[in-house]
Amino acid sequence: MSGRLLTQPSVNAVVGTLVRILAPGGIGEAVGGLLDAAGHEHRRVALEIWAAELSDHPDVTAEQIASDPKLFATFTVANVIQRAQTHDRISLFARLHANFLRGTGVQTPDDFKEFVRLLDDLSEREFQMLVMLDEWSKKFAHFEYEFSGDHSVRRPPVDLHRARLLYCPNYWWLFHDEAVKRFGLSKDEVANIVQGLPRTGLCQLQLDLAGTVAGAVTTPYFERFTAALRKYDRNGQPLEKTISIKPLV
Repeated sequence: MSGRLLTQPSVNAVVGTLVRILAPGGIGEAVGGLLDAAGHEHRRVALEIWAAELSDHPDVTAEQIASDPKLFATFTVANVIQRAQTHDRISLFARLHANFLRGTGVQTPDDFKEFVRLLDDLSEREFQMLVMLDEWSKKFAHFEYEFSGDHSVRRPPVDLHRARLLYCPNYWWLFHDEAVKRFGLSKDEVANIVQGLPRTGLCQLQLDLAGTVAGAVTTPYFERFTAALRKYDRNGQPLEKTISIKPLV
């Protein structure tokens, strides 16, 4: 993959901007020479994927990337993409960066830093389990209503998250069985991984009287988190299916 993206002029231009920021003064005139001098294939590919994602947003400019209030974001992403497990994860970091530059999906520096930290902390499997859990909760969205006294008119509950948490045991074992098959884990292993997710603030558990996981649900903070990872059109409207469950590699 390395080198192929650099045949695209727009990607090459963004790489040049990132290199000038990250390596002031440079260690060679040609961007390709600078990347070769880095001597690390993963770092090289990560930089290209990052640049390709940024260049995919025509309204992201070199001036935005290098602007003083948002310059810290470039250094932040440069640090985390070197630890990313997959190319898809690198793309998510880059998309988070692009959305921060555009002011779409993530508005403040604190939001950006918190979302980068969360994405860096989550393993690929944990991230995919959260996406799966969110999809299952939406499949059971009809549980998110309360009946009025005469049982003829349905109205949204005051707290939709509370309603999801109340009804999540109804789909817990369906989610559980799908996760066992998808990730090749035992039921206990799936439950153990899900039990670790509340640390992120992206997931909340429902426990039975024995303290065993009886259900789990993504939180409103998960919605904010994934909003920062989506792709948007020029009008700021989210595109469909830009975050999906993919096979682990």
